[in-house]
Amino acid sequence: VRVLEVNSGTTVTLDSLIIRDGFQSAEEGGGILNLGTSNLINSIISENTARHGGGIVNAGTLNILSSTISRNSAVSPANQTADGGGILNLGVLNITNSILSNNRANQYGSGGGLLNWGTLNIVGSTISGNSARTGGGLNNNADGNTTITESTFSENAAEYGGGIQNSETVNITNTTFVSNSSNSKGGGFGNSGTAALLNGTFSGNSAGSDFTSGQGGGIYNTGTITSAGITFFNNSTTGDGAAIFNGYNLTVKNNTFSNNFASTYGGGILNGGTLSITNSTFSGNTAGTVDGGGGVRNAGTMNFTNTILANSTFGNDCYNAGTVGINVSNLVEVN
Repeated sequence: VRVLEVNSGTTVTLDSLIIRDGFQSAEEGGGILNLGTSNLINSIISENTARHGGGIVNAGTLNILSSTISRNSAVSPANQTADGGGILNLGVLNITNSILSNNRANQYGSGGGLLNWGTLNIVGSTISGNSARTGGGLNNNADGNTTITESTFSENAAEYGGGIQNSETVNITNTTFVSNSSNSKGGGFGNSGTAALLNGTFSGNSAGSDFTSGQGGGIYNTGTITSAGITFFNNSTTGDGAAIFNGYNLTVKNNTFSNNFASTYGGGILNGGTLSITNSTFSGNTAGTVDGGGGVRNAGTMNFTNTILANSTFGNDCYNAGTVGINVSNLVEVN
């Protein structure tokens, strides 16, 4: 039985409530189904279960403030997807100073913490310990438009996109990705859409396992990413691209890459697409093979300006197997 349903045309404020143990085996929204306008303040949504949107389904406008969404589940019959363990958003969702933790979608599903098909704004919040097949913390799906500011994604896990998987549009500012993991691609962030990253940190994220070769410990990109003012530190992969694996279009400005480790190629970046680097530093990164590119391994097209590539512990600082276009005012250490 669902705990609460808010009908279309209705406006409600829910303050200091605990909503738990709702159950919808074949439907959506175990805890709350919002079709109207709802304000959720200082409340806890916990241990609810549904096929989609274990904790909450929002198809209206929902404002979440200083609340916790935790230990909710999206489950389904065998071999069927179940999405949005914590929240499934189909409308307008604003999350401020809140926590989404330890929610899960099933092994075929997406968006352990949150699956977004609508408009999503996250400010000053923590998304941690969530899990799914795709987008452990957040899956921003087709038609989803997401803005994230001053938030933390930590210890989320998925096969693709441990912290976030994006296939549409996302803008992320002053946000930290730490200790997220993927069994395959994109430990911190997986992208096949358009993403802008400004002033944040990717630290301790990983891709791959003892049994699989991963790609993109920090970021796996087959879309378009602009990364400005980001620090990549101590990310790792059992395959290629410890900090970033780029397969399409990547622009890097004023970034720092240090102490990242790839078992094969690209301790800092493995580039197989188009890569532009400006005013950035690569130091102390490692690729596990000779000529693996401890700092950067380029197998696509690379342009770089005012950049330092030095002090790689193994694999040479920069190895080019593709095309270098612009190469101006750079310092590349000769190993």
